Amino acid sequence: SDDELASEVIDAAVTLAKGDKALKARLVAALGILDVVPEHRSEKVETLNP
Repeated sequence: SDDELASEVIDAAVTLAKGDKALKARLVAALGILDVVPEHRSEKVETLNP
């Protein structure tokens, strides 16, 4: 679904930005998902290798 795809894209973006807290904060804010992306999600993504 579109929601699942959006979630995957968001998780990837947050993972890429993990080392840059300012960029991560900007991404999260820009996407309007402050309440949707808990901190642990980016860690979970790293353990999933496609």
